[in-house]
Amino acid sequence: MANHKIMVISPDRYQAGVMCACLQNAGYQAASAVPVEGALDDLCLQNPDLLLLDWKLPEPGSLALVKLIRRDGCLTHVPLILTGTDMREEDVLLSLEAGADQCWREPFNPRVLVARVRAFLRRDEAHG
Repeated sequence: MANHKIMVISPDRYQAGVMCACLQNAGYQAASAVPVEGALDDLCLQNPDLLLLDWKLPEPGSLALVKLIRRDGCLTHVPLILTGTDMREEDVLLSLEAGADQCWREPFNPRVLVARVRAFLRRDEAHG
């Protein structure tokens, strides 16, 4: 488990910090990043095993970033999960169509977050 790297991409540093702390306490390598121009290069260098992406990213927005990640050679294989408090059903549909693997609604329970990540990575390994 400790070898799994998880990146939390969010403009909300507090929320990202809480999520990272939960994941680190469970034995994962977790770090956060604020989406900025050129961030994909930094993400590629991090070589994450999973991306947790906030639904409410500033322009160009989450859907555009998902599409960009799915087109980028070094990140196309990385599982991507969108998280958000106000995701409507149509937002979930658009996210999945853009390339997200799953969408999780917040607020999150720390134990449920860890269990979901663990289950998702376990399934990904079984199919990888």
